[in-house]
Amino acid sequence: VAVVPNQLRLIPPTIKPRVFNEVSQALFEEKWLEVSYHNRNGEKKEKKLVNPLAIVQQGECIYLVVQFETYSNFRHLAIHRIDDARKTERLAQRPADFHLKDYLRYQEFNYTGPVVSMVGLTFETHNPVLVQRLNETKLAINQTIDESNGIWTVNVPQIIDSELLDRWLLAERAENVRKDVIGQ
Repeated sequence: VAVVPNQLRLIPPTIKPRVFNEVSQALFEEKWLEVSYHNRNGEKKEKKLVNPLAIVQQGECIYLVVQFETYSNFRHLAIHRIDDARKTERLAQRPADFHLKDYLRYQEFNYTGPVVSMVGLTFETHNPVLVQRLNETKLAINQTIDESNGIWTVNVPQIIDSELLDRWLLAERAENVRKDVIGQ
């Protein structure tokens, strides 16, 4: 059995083994975690207490989904940006309104930004290989593909508008792309 990525392979960022161990243990033991970290701009943040909720891998990066002590919303931290982590003895409780499946769908893991927008998507292609791939691995269950004079029109009634979608369209060289925002 093997897995072959369908994108350029990147080297994963380095995670401090001690940090990963503390994060994993705190999550497994349901304990609060004290973390020091830096944001993507390199700015160091003061120590924060977080309730660890899940570990998620996206591509080469591994994230810790958390709830900060003084906030009710959920966030995720790139584990490679955690400079130090210490498991506390304080018991953590999973918030009743946290559902990992929903968080993954509606948060920035899809590069959507803070607000998720649904769009209807229509584009054209001359590429029969792309059409075959989209017939086998659809963008959405209700996707349709129509052909006229060697030009295929792909219609997806509803999909999350995201940076990932934009990158995919660019990589596939989709033509005459139209996105219609659904319910705002």
